[in-house]
Amino acid sequence: MRFSIDHVFLAPTDFARSRRFYEHDLGFSIDHEWGEGDEPKGVALSLGDVRIVIAEHHHGSGDQAWESGVSGTRPTIHIRCDDVAQVDQDLRQRGTKIVIPLQETHWGVTWLVSLDPDGNLIAFFQGDDEVGG
Repeated sequence: MRFSIDHVFLAPTDFARSRRFYEHDLGFSIDHEWGEGDEPKGVALSLGDVRIVIAEHHHGSGDQAWESGVSGTRPTIHIRCDDVAQVDQDLRQRGTKIVIPLQETHWGVTWLVSLDPDGNLIAFFQGDDEVGG
């Protein structure tokens, strides 16, 4: 099975400040952005092969990301894989803590989210990630 880090997700306390930091201070380029008017804002940025997605909190998305703390102030590492159902099975056999069970997301991927001993979140996913551009 192939794995690759797709992007790191951040839910900043101040979206505009964080966007300025990544775009202007660090030199990241905008790949894709969303949210108009009063809608929650988000942006996918890249610097070479490094991708970061930052977004404001959004309610009622239909998945458990925000409700389960994935979109807190800690980053979430998103790992793309070929067969997320097999990853789910493998992690469960190992007794790995899973905070979001295998599910479809509102952005069109199937994922599960694990928690390491220090509370860092690792999301394994399969499918097209349109958020990241």
